[in-house]
Amino acid sequence: MRAVVVIGSGEQAYREYLLAGAAREARLWLVDGATPTWQSPYLAGAATADMSDPDSVLAAVRAIGEADDVGGVFCYDESVAPAAAYVVQELGLPGMDVATVWACRDKHRTRRILAAAGIPQPPSIAVRSLDEARDATALTGFPAVLKPRALGASMGVVMARTPAELPSAYAEARAARHDRVPGFDDGVLVEGYLDGPEISIDGILTTAARTEAARTEAARTEAARTEAARTEGTRTEGARTEGGDSGAEYRPLFLARKELGAPPHFEETGHTVDPRDPLLRDRAVLGLLRAAHRALGVRDAITHTEIRLTAAGPRLIEVNPRLGGDLIPYLGMLASGIDPGRAAARTALGLPVPLDPDPRAVVGIRFLYPDDDCEVESVTLPSPDDHPDLLEAAATVHPGASLRRHPPDRYGHVICKGPDTASCRSALRQAAQAARLTARSCEPA
Repeated sequence: MRAVVVIGSGEQAYREYLLAGAAREARLWLVDGATPTWQSPYLAGAATADMSDPDSVLAAVRAIGEADDVGGVFCYDESVAPAAAYVVQELGLPGMDVATVWACRDKHRTRRILAAAGIPQPPSIAVRSLDEARDATALTGFPAVLKPRALGASMGVVMARTPAELPSAYAEARAARHDRVPGFDDGVLVEGYLDGPEISIDGILTTAARTEAARTEAARTEAARTEAARTEGTRTEGARTEGGDSGAEYRPLFLARKELGAPPHFEETGHTVDPRDPLLRDRAVLGLLRAAHRALGVRDAITHTEIRLTAAGPRLIEVNPRLGGDLIPYLGMLASGIDPGRAAARTALGLPVPLDPDPRAVVGIRFLYPDDDCEVESVTLPSPDDHPDLLEAAATVHPGASLRRHPPDRYGHVICKGPDTASCRSALRQAAQAARLTARSCEPA
């Protein structure tokens, strides 16, 4: 089998299981900003690159190609997803091209594409000033949600419940930054608040299993779209980005029900994954997912989509061009037996991905937070000997680390199982209550 290049390895605590799974399916090479350490047992080799420079990443992959037969690229780090897409595009590998990745990463562009396709979503306006944000709330109303245009992981996402809260919410959303993400003049989105539970779905889109007839028809459709774009004097890339049909089949892998912290932030405090969740077969949810991915032109990839279940039906929050974070795919693996790393490696190679879930239990995670700003002295975690439904407990900080209460920093997590969601959440509460953080108080940052 051909080799897979992993671009960006992320944090060991949150991503090692993906490397381990992918290594069970293919030879792995790593391109990252530093020499590998914990990643080494899973790798055939590695190369370093400037991860903020797509050409540097491409050069590293080309160098790997001189030593091995590279057949695909695997990336689960959203900040370097555009660089990975650039490699895919330049080398003609399976996966999303740059335009498609930015159709997902740039949330303003996402909203435009989905609106043109008639996808149910909140009203959204890109603004460049507080005055424009005030004007935008005439459409969205209050409460309003303000978020950075191109960040992820709920970074800088904040609710303004009243006009009086709008200035601080705008300032927080505007100030959020990531080194590898470009800024925009109209870099803040003001959106309508959607009430109801929030879910996330990791789903796979592959073209490998399509019939020859389907491939022929898709080719004709794409040729017709290209000709139409040429006739209208528009760029083919733009025509695809603004709503192309990828011809890929969407299949859900894992569905997680989120637990969110108190407003005004949208901190994800926990998740539960039920491999038998009825929403995995819900027509409205699946229809929304398929329509959104078709509009965005996603193909040969695994995505992480967030949806609100409102009284009026499911509404799309965002589509991320990567596997989910917060160990959600790991929970899915424990719950269903589907290995997301192996699935991702096969997807990267353009191979069919057989999905044969073996439902085991509802599995959930609860993150641990400090009560106040502090400096960590020690973390004491519960043991499975005392909590039979506890699968894992882990600290994610070391003594001396500084923790903030707002926005919240985590110091660890517990993972539990149960026969149903209520039992799993009960086990999570008990395990979280047994965790102890010893720390010295410090002044707020």
